[in-house]
Amino acid sequence: MYGDQAYALRELVKRKSDGAAPARAGYLVVTGGSAEVGSTSVARAIAAVQADQELKTLLIDAAADAGASAVLGMSSQVALPEVIQDINQAPAAIGRGPGQAFFLPTHAVPAEVTTDQWQEIASSVSQVATQICGGFDTVIVDCGNVATSRWCPVWDHAAHVLVVTSDTDESIMGAYAAVKTHLPTQCRDIRILVNGAANRASAEQTWGRIAAAAKRFLGITLGFAGYLPHVTSGSAQDALHPALEHDATARLCLRRILSDLDVWQQRNAESAASECT
Repeated sequence: MYGDQAYALRELVKRKSDGAAPARAGYLVVTGGSAEVGSTSVARAIAAVQADQELKTLLIDAAADAGASAVLGMSSQVALPEVIQDINQAPAAIGRGPGQAFFLPTHAVPAEVTTDQWQEIASSVSQVATQICGGFDTVIVDCGNVATSRWCPVWDHAAHVLVVTSDTDESIMGAYAAVKTHLPTQCRDIRILVNGAANRASAEQTWGRIAAAAKRFLGITLGFAGYLPHVTSGSAQDALHPALEHDATARLCLRRILSDLDVWQQRNAESAASECT
């Protein structure tokens, strides 16, 4: 039913008239519509840059494969449904990362989890993120690579949603599908982030293809978050994203992305914006 565009648009208008869910400042969702676009790597990179700015940042691993937990070697003893079964226990499951980084790790979600159970999980993740927001400068929810409607509750309360894509036709279609299947959503700021782009111009072309389709067929406007050059994730070791330590361009691009989102006040925003072109 969510695949019907007319239905989605009618519901979007209805929910707008009912009043939007309040967006929580500093609540950021990162997701991708297809595999291998690096959404988890992007979420980790954002958390790393935030922590480097001495901002208290929580990264919630909500991906079905618990990718960030595995890479960071901070896996919980329980799967995501169990971590959030009692949201009051969530703070106790949070681990300390490097600097001002904190992490809510999980194990991979069992394959037999049903669609209804996923909806319950998404609602609980949203509650955890919104309730915990007050104790952190930024809460980042890594939803992994999905193109289903199961994360609608998580999107609804987010201040920003970053949909990660690459420049391949498959990933572009996946990003569009991720947006389409999450309609109607009450999030007012959905942006496309192009990962592995050669430069800003090529990234804008990729974003333009997705944005044009969304405007024509879904009647919504998608923002351009920016781009990241190809950066391998590196090993866990003692950092959220070790490769960033050796890639100045990636750091500048991330600083620009976060500055544009008003996630943090960048002291030298103009310098970062001019250098990341």
